[in-house]
Amino acid sequence: MSDIETFGEAFPELILEIVADHGRNCHKVLLHIWNGSKPSTACRFRRGSAVYIPKIPTAGLAALVRLPPESKRFHSIQRLVSSLRDTFSKYANLDQEQCDLLVGFVFASWFSDLMEISPELCIHGPHASVNQVLRILGCCCRRPALLGNVDVNALATLPTGLHTTLLFSQRHLGVRLKKVLASSNRRHFAVCSGTRLLDLHGAKAYAGSRPATEEPAVQVNVSPSLNFIPALSDKDEQLISHLFQAMLLRYRMEKYNIVRDLDVNYGELIPEMRDQARAWLAPLFGFDPLRSVVYRHLLLQSREMEENAYSDLRCLVLESALFFCHSKDIQGFFVRDIAEKVNVLLKGRHEERTISNRSIGSILRELGIYGKRCAKGYHVLLTRATREQIHRLARDYRVLSVRNDPPGPCKRCASESRSERIQ
Repeated sequence: MSDIETFGEAFPELILEIVADHGRNCHKVLLHIWNGSKPSTACRFRRGSAVYIPKIPTAGLAALVRLPPESKRFHSIQRLVSSLRDTFSKYANLDQEQCDLLVGFVFASWFSDLMEISPELCIHGPHASVNQVLRILGCCCRRPALLGNVDVNALATLPTGLHTTLLFSQRHLGVRLKKVLASSNRRHFAVCSGTRLLDLHGAKAYAGSRPATEEPAVQVNVSPSLNFIPALSDKDEQLISHLFQAMLLRYRMEKYNIVRDLDVNYGELIPEMRDQARAWLAPLFGFDPLRSVVYRHLLLQSREMEENAYSDLRCLVLESALFFCHSKDIQGFFVRDIAEKVNVLLKGRHEERTISNRSIGSILRELGIYGKRCAKGYHVLLTRATREQIHRLARDYRVLSVRNDPPGPCKRCASESRSERIQ
């Protein structure tokens, strides 16, 4: 049987990871094996009839990827987190909350291949300061690549399965590159460019704003500082990298199965935030203080997204439909009625736009609320089933007027539904 080249494998009884042979030949790549209790390193590993050998990332952008040395003990997550905090504080002069978010991103990067969605970080501030933070992340994150200027063709050289942490110093990304990056974050969905398949699933950090998607990203601000900040020399970078890469690799190997199977309590987070929250919170299961800081930041973003949803057309349509559900003696509505209510709500929320009847009809169908066309227009009959559907959707979309209501239709709708059945 031919050898199987691999960047890493996870089996029930052991984990394989590629590492750089820093002690003997920095250009050689070895397999690091964790059997659940102790590590070992070899040029090849036999499991049953299969023989695994390390796949060497040498072509294209893969040649820039930093690989860890053999793993070493990290003693405790408390000490590891404290050391990472001190490093970010020393070289970036950040307050503890900003340091904690960066430390949280570091841990998230080491488990991004297990998550449905890639963790993302946006770093705002003076270019020189942001670049220094990116360099520190490049010392600590899993398989990092620091990118000053890159395009889709360059990203296409990354091999499948490497799960590189991409650290972008480039602030202005091309339109094509933005589209590719924006669609690359979900693990189970392929990204194709022409005849090429791009595997870009992995943690990403951006200098400034990242490509616009429906997914949230954690924000960190690096403020200008008058205090002395030491320069990060090449020697410092090598020492930091060698220290943290080894300990974080051991943390990944020891906690791999726990993080993979961990259920996360999402608390008050909206559904759109939950995949991102799991990517950030699951790797921190052993250290509640840091986990709490990251959760608090995610919760603030969740509430902001929830506030923005008040102007989401689906929410506005459902809010308007609820008005008719709750109005006495109204047995149905026309699309134009909903459009009129939606435009009143938009005006009251200082939105300078007007929505057409056609757009409202499309949204109703998207929500699964159907009616019949008649001489006066498109009419939706408020049957018991339709009322229940509108209430359920309004609750699921967290429409403002029903946020604190119990599940199911209101008492008036329930009463009217009983009247329908009696008639």
